[in-house]
Amino acid sequence: MDVSNKLIVQSQPSVDAIISNDLLRAAAIGIDAAGFTGAGTNAPTGIVNTTGVNSIAAAAVTYQKLREFVRKVMEANAQVPTCKWFMTPNGWEILGSREKISGYPQFLLGEDDKMVGYQGIATNQLTHATKEYLIFGDVSQLFVGYWGVVDLLVDPYKNKETGLTRLWLEMFADAAVRIPAAFSVANDLS
Repeated sequence: MDVSNKLIVQSQPSVDAIISNDLLRAAAIGIDAAGFTGAGTNAPTGIVNTTGVNSIAAAAVTYQKLREFVRKVMEANAQVPTCKWFMTPNGWEILGSREKISGYPQFLLGEDDKMVGYQGIATNQLTHATKEYLIFGDVSQLFVGYWGVVDLLVDPYKNKETGLTRLWLEMFADAAVRIPAAFSVANDLS
């Protein structure tokens, strides 16, 4: 993040907290995205790229298909009470407007954001240019580890001629799926 030198000199200490929070939030979003879709090359291997997750086709998804997601996770002896659904905001809209039964005003994703009795969460960290993901799984089986400390590095020289100071946040983290079959994944929600 580049910050104006004038802002640094003229601001109250509260601006430092705002900048730090913005950097930490960006790092947290990156870690969430890696936990979901990390490719495993110089990055964590996310849920959708983990070998052994239950792959389910969800094109024109139905209530019965959603129950298949849950059944597959149950068969893996996952801790079903800690299971959740994860989808993109677009997926949230699709599922929230698709009827369970044609002509009956009840939808796959209810007003309480639950499907088949489990909480649904819409997140931008699943957004992909060509795939619409839907994940159901035991979130206690996704491990995220941190080591070292969070470092804030200040570089007042890189952009000196523009009057900006560059701030870098450095932290070390990794994510791993402990039991792949504790997750059901579709990449074709429609």
